[in-house]
This record gives sequence, C-alpha cells and structure tokens, in this order.
Amino acid sequence: MTSQKTRLYAGAAAAMAIAAGLGFGLARMTAPKPPAPAEASKSPAKSTLELDGPTIKTAGIEIVPVSFGNLDSEILSQATVGASPEGQAVLTARANGAVTRIFKRLGDPVRAGEIVALVESREAAQIAADRSVANAKAALARQVLGREKRLYEQRVSPRQDFETAQAEATAADAEARRAASAAGAARVTRDGRSVAVASPISGRVTASTASLGAYVQPE
Repeated sequence: MTSQKTRLYAGAAAAMAIAAGLGFGLARMTAPKPPAPAEASKSPAKSTLELDGPTIKTAGIEIVPVSFGNLDSEILSQATVGASPEGQAVLTARANGAVTRIFKRLGDPVRAGEIVALVESREAAQIAADRSVANAKAALARQVLGREKRLYEQRVSPRQDFETAQAEATAADAEARRAASAAGAARVTRDGRSVAVASPISGRVTASTASLGAYVQPE
C-alpha cells in the first residue's frame, strides 16, 4: 500500500507538473500581442488653405481685381527739382561771328531742329566757298571720266588715261562729300554768309545770354 500510494503521489505530482508546464506554455502562446504602432499618414500636408463662400464672408475677406493706383500715404522731405540730363540742351554757334538774328526769346517754345538764331561769320563764308569749289571739281572730274571712257571704248586713248580719269573722279567726289559734311556740321546757310543755331530737342527757352550784334566764339 505504501509503495502504491507513493507511486500515486508521484504520478499526481508529475501530472501537476505537466499541467503546470502546459498551462505556462499555453499562457505564453495565448497572451495578447502588444498593439502595433500607428502608421504614419501617407497623405502629404497641404500647403494651401481652401475657404468656401460662407467662410470668406464670415471672415470679412474681400476679393478685388488687381489694378494700378496711388498710395494713400505720403512722405514729406526736402529735395531739389532739376531737369533731366536728356531734357535740356545748351545751344552754341559752330563758328565765331556776330549775332544778326534772334528768333526765340526767354520762355518761347522751340521744336527740335528749329533755328533759334543766326550768326554771320567769315568762317561760314570760307566753308561755303570750299563746298562750292569741291562740287565744281567733282563735276569736272566726272565729265573728264565720261570723255576718257568713250575714247577708250573707241580705242582712241590708252587704258591708262581712262584709269587715271577714273581715280581723279573718285577723289573729287570724296572731297565734295567732305566739304558738304563740314558745311552741314557748321549749319551754314544757303547764302553762305551765316551759321544757324538750331535746337536739338523740343522744349522752351530757359536762359538767353545772347543779344543782337554780340560777337560770339564757336562752342
């Protein structure tokens, strides 16, 4: 009996041990898992804010089209008002001489290219004479060139004479253009006695130091 009870107790203890082990193992396998961390939102954050009509009205937001306008505020400060460098011009004679005509006075309006005064000058007469002489020489050289060309085509004169006349005509034309440019730069009048003082811009006369009969220097 004693040995049987001992075996029964031992078997019971083993069964309890086995049950305890099974219970421990079952408890571990059936324990609730920890909650998974919340997944980050996959949608990016919006960079704009959308408002509906009632919200805009409640917030007192007013929508107006873009347009040009003036600022309501003003700044008071000391300053000096001056003409733009491109808005003023100093008129001078291109040759020395005496003022014979003045067409504009202080405050008169002037158009671009309009003559303001005339200055009678010996230099103007010399420039006009050089222009006339150069034009005459150019006309004569062209006539000689035409004659030499006809003689060369008729085999009367040699080619050398034709080429010489051609070179002289070219030089005479160049001299005539130079004289014409000089007369134009000095603004020599048609009669060749005076130079004209013209305004390069449109505006009004703001200062006048010239007077009739006064002798002026170029520039």
